[in-house]
Amino acid sequence: MENQLLFYTLSQKEADVENRLKELAAVRFADIIKETEEKLDEAKKESRLKLAFVGQHNAGKSTIISALTNDNSIRISSNVETDSTSAYEWGDVILYDTPGLFAGVKTSHDEEAYRAIEESDIIVFCITSSLFDDLLIEDFVNLAYNRAYKNKIILAVNKMSQEDGDFEALTENYRKTLRKTFEGQGGDMDDFPTVFIDAKDYREGISEADEELVSLSNFESFIELLNERISAGGLMPKLVTRCNILTDAIALILSKCGSETDRSFFTVLSRLERTIRGYKRDMRYMMLNKESALRAKIMEIGNDLTMLIGAREINDDDTEAVNIKIKKATEDAIDDIEKELSEVNKDLIEEMGDVLSTDMAIYVFEDINSEKYVSDSLSAVGFNDFIKKYGAYEKMVKNGGEAFSRIAFPGGVPDSNELALKSGATLSQAVIQMGYYFGKSFKPVELAGSAGKIAKIGKVVGPVMAAVDVALVIADKAIEEGKIREIREAKKRCFNAVSSVASDIIKELEKQYFLMESEVFDSKIGEVSEIKSNMIKESENTEDISQKLKEMDALLKGILTEAFV
Repeated sequence: MENQLLFYTLSQKEADVENRLKELAAVRFADIIKETEEKLDEAKKESRLKLAFVGQHNAGKSTIISALTNDNSIRISSNVETDSTSAYEWGDVILYDTPGLFAGVKTSHDEEAYRAIEESDIIVFCITSSLFDDLLIEDFVNLAYNRAYKNKIILAVNKMSQEDGDFEALTENYRKTLRKTFEGQGGDMDDFPTVFIDAKDYREGISEADEELVSLSNFESFIELLNERISAGGLMPKLVTRCNILTDAIALILSKCGSETDRSFFTVLSRLERTIRGYKRDMRYMMLNKESALRAKIMEIGNDLTMLIGAREINDDDTEAVNIKIKKATEDAIDDIEKELSEVNKDLIEEMGDVLSTDMAIYVFEDINSEKYVSDSLSAVGFNDFIKKYGAYEKMVKNGGEAFSRIAFPGGVPDSNELALKSGATLSQAVIQMGYYFGKSFKPVELAGSAGKIAKIGKVVGPVMAAVDVALVIADKAIEEGKIREIREAKKRCFNAVSSVASDIIKELEKQYFLMESEVFDSKIGEVSEIKSNMIKESENTEDISQKLKEMDALLKGILTEAFV
């Protein structure tokens, strides 16, 4: 009956493998286990999934967390005076239960909530079936658009059992009301996945094994929505780091039981993997900087339009000019990213060639191509193919001398032009692939539907005229102040619309980047990992510890497979 968060379930499986590995190898391989624990502790800072539950006081945030984790010990309080942000550790998931926003008692509540929000991967904004009041919708809009957290937010409407009537009819009416509320603020309900639930009913249904109550709560739809957002947001890879640390430890322990070639082989593969991961990390930081700069540029362009509100009427030419400028800024950013990616890929392949042409790599290559290795060894074939694919032969010939040349090229060493051509082929293909992701097929403004949002700005703020004109024509001060408020609200709606456009473009840019990242970095890491796996499978050590280690390695591979299905 009970449905769980997939990230939590898989992280528990990973933790089980971690504990089994420590128990199995703590004595004989204490140095490896100690180093592995240190790496895992460091990785834990970045590998945990963080969810922030925010919203108005008494919206049922604690109850939702309790229902999600099936932990009835979580504090559920209606005393706003004593509320503060609480962090619950649930496996590798951190859940922040924030104080009620705009509770009217402590401004420090809001500060605590925003600190939790800043650290979180997903924000669950909780309201009741009473929906938004004026203060809460203002806070929501500020969080989503002004603070640019739109793409992290899930809207959870809780305490649905308090309402009478057919659930489907109720939710349809609520959606209509919410849509009007958002439109009145210059927002769009479609920006936010929304679910209607009753966490208390779900918790009681699970406790009492009442399937009907669980179904009526609709809480499992909330869990499914979380799973979808975690997957779509590229958050599942948080599991990869810890799994990779464990598989590295397993491979290292197995290599300790093997030959000198096995140990050298593992060292070379580990160096390759560290090199690729380093470039991947640096590239990701570069992308974050590019995204931040693009968002700032788009908001600057939007600000030019916002400044016109109150000075004159906004027309189609104004909005089209903004759309053209945003397109140009986005295209310029993409061109800049493509150039960076091309240079990074060149440097990466060059450094991979350096690793593959070290004395140790040459020793491994010569040994696995000698008669001591079986000819159909998958790890040997994979390593040879890897060297060919990434054009390392030329460097290896220079470093390896005649002995290497005879093994690498039984028919004689080809000339350097042919080698260079083979080496460059992979790089050219990688550049073509990057062009596929970031080239002509990538038009983020159109793909995200942002152009339509920009066009709506004119309809939203067009009728608002200059405040100075109003003051001259209308003597009544109250009417004049009303017009000024109208201008202020129009400016806010315009800002929100442009902020939404920026968020859509950045989201699409990230989606394309992750495709490229998978092709340029993860595919290479996968190739190295496959060679490692084959090396483990082919290990001749049949001791009990070896068999158990191989079983753990298979479990970790299964976790990664399940995470990305």
